Amino acid sequence: MKINDRPSVGVVIFNPRHIAIENGNPHLNEELGDTVVHEIFHILGFNFWSIQYFHNPNYDSVDNKYMLNHLNVENIRRLQTYVLSSPNVLAETKRHFNCPTATGM
Repeated sequence: MKINDRPSVGVVIFNPRHIAIENGNPHLNEELGDTVVHEIFHILGFNFWSIQYFHNPNYDSVDNKYMLNHLNVENIRRLQTYVLSSPNVLAETKRHFNCPTATGM
């Protein structure tokens, strides 16, 4: 994939066995909902390898090391997880989740 390429189509396939019906309406449980959001981000082109191509907000160009320097491994829910904690990501994460102790996203 070239640096300026963006996905134009993506698919998330739902297994009907994992969709509950509540009051006649389909309902995704929280875990499945989180998985759907996760997969949609992959469709949009976010993955571990794309982080190196994120733009440094201080420059009008790609800075391969900028985002990689803000990528940390943390234990979250007993799992080692990559957490992006650049200044903008950290500020927006704290604001969005109303969590002043968030360490990144």
